[in-house]
Amino acid sequence: MNGKTALGVILVAFGVLIALKLLGITFGPIFGFLFPFVLLLLGYVGMKNGRYWIGIILIAVGAIWLLIRLSGVFFLILAIAAIAIGISMIRGKSRRVF
Repeated sequence: MNGKTALGVILVAFGVLIALKLLGITFGPIFGFLFPFVLLLLGYVGMKNGRYWIGIILIAVGAIWLLIRLSGVFFLILAIAAIAIGISMIRGKSRRVF
């Protein structure tokens, strides 16, 4: 795909997104979650094509953005683990025979 075709595809996609937003259909949460993966993929492709530093920067930005997006999930898992460990400690003390 040459540069003119790629620009045409980007403009069509941009126009479709604007038209859908005017109709009340938004993809904000979906794009907000998928965009870090796109950055990771572009970084990988950049590294494979000899653009090492650009690839590293895109991968770093994508990874940081993804960690920020998933931080709520990490904290939820941490809270569930703390509850499970606390319950096991409480049960463990009451079952021990000294």
